[in-house]
Amino acid sequence: FPSHDMKIKADFPREYQSWANMNQRCNNPNATGFEYYGGRGIKVASRWNYKESGLEAFSNFHEDMGARPEGCSLDRIDVNGDYCKKNCRWADNEEQGNNKRNNVILEYEGEFLTISEWAIKRGIIPNTITYRILRGWSVPEALEFVERKKVSHSRLTKEDLEYIESQYAKGVTQTQIGKDLGIHSSHISRLCSKFGFKKNNNNKDNNND
Repeated sequence: FPSHDMKIKADFPREYQSWANMNQRCNNPNATGFEYYGGRGIKVASRWNYKESGLEAFSNFHEDMGARPEGCSLDRIDVNGDYCKKNCRWADNEEQGNNKRNNVILEYEGEFLTISEWAIKRGIIPNTITYRILRGWSVPEALEFVERKKVSHSRLTKEDLEYIESQYAKGVTQTQIGKDLGIHSSHISRLCSKFGFKKNNNNKDNNND
């Protein structure tokens, strides 16, 4: 890592930290999180890359991005894209959270796609993939319509019941909900009746993450 004048770090501490972390994630195989950045082909633009532009890299980065606002951090607009002026912004925690939540990357059969992209490719509701992952399913299981060992509805958690209620209200079929949870649709039907879960026929947005 190039040695910079301490005055630069002192004058631009937040910007320098973002620039340095970005370069480490993409260029240093020993850095934390490298496998999610440089390890999967994410690059730093030559203009910002300390390996290619040396001592000028930070100056170029600061010129392109400007001051880092309080409470913000460096965010790639396209999480599959490289670090460059066109694809980067200063974003607050809420903006970054939304970007990451809507663009969780899953690797399967050599492809790196977002949940939304996998949902389109595999013909599965995005919420289904998300919930399967949260319940501990492997990525292959989450992306396939697989038969898992059936579980008794008595062993379902509070979160499982809340999921059934929310999905049923959105108009998701009991069969699909049963596949999501790995239990027979007849159990879903009984649970909906037992707890009075209602379907909202006006809610047609069944495919949001």
